[in-house]
Amino acid sequence: MAQFTKLTAGALGNDPTQMTSFAAFLQGEATQMINEVFSKIDSKITGTTWSGSDATQFEGSWEQVANTTKTNISNLFEDTATTLKTNAQNQESTSNAL
Repeated sequence: MAQFTKLTAGALGNDPTQMTSFAAFLQGEATQMINEVFSKIDSKITGTTWSGSDATQFEGSWEQVANTTKTNISNLFEDTATTLKTNAQNQESTSNAL
């Protein structure tokens, strides 16, 4: 579970720079890391000597599950990044108004 650093006493909100940095991480490096993991698994599957109907069924099932999972993770990262950016912009607007 994520650990969040608490702001100093009496402060509310977030650090917009950190929020936008984290959003960029999710949209870039984190997404790339997920793609690399799935690519490694894919290469292990295709590099395994296995033939027959069970192999064909497993490979087809894996592709479907893997593609769905990658899409879901990608959507989660994108949605979270959008929320982080919005929160950072709102924080900046609020702070500038004070």
